[in-house]
Amino acid sequence: MQPIWPSIVAVAGTLLGSFVTYLFQRQTAQRTNSEVRSESRRKEFADAVAAFASQATTLRDAEFGRAKKRIDNPRAPRKEEALETYRQRTAAWSAYYTVQLYADPEEGKTLVDEAEK
Repeated sequence: MQPIWPSIVAVAGTLLGSFVTYLFQRQTAQRTNSEVRSESRRKEFADAVAAFASQATTLRDAEFGRAKKRIDNPRAPRKEEALETYRQRTAAWSAYYTVQLYADPEEGKTLVDEAEK
């Protein structure tokens, strides 16, 4: 009977070691996946904020150009400038909604409020 106990202890130790290794590997894999997702989300958010800032600047330029043309020549037709401004406004709102999609509720509102100033 004595020769069987060392074998049982060895098998139990091997199984316990395998199980503990599995737990550590699973935890490491989950942490790695979480970090990758977090980094990807941060990059997408930064891209969305950059796109919004670019579109907001373009919209401001279009509105400034439209106002300047109206001041310089009040009787000139304004349809083209109005259409361009509306296109730029649509693009800016689209970028705004993209920022809202990727942002935490408070963080996105703060950033957008700051960009509007």
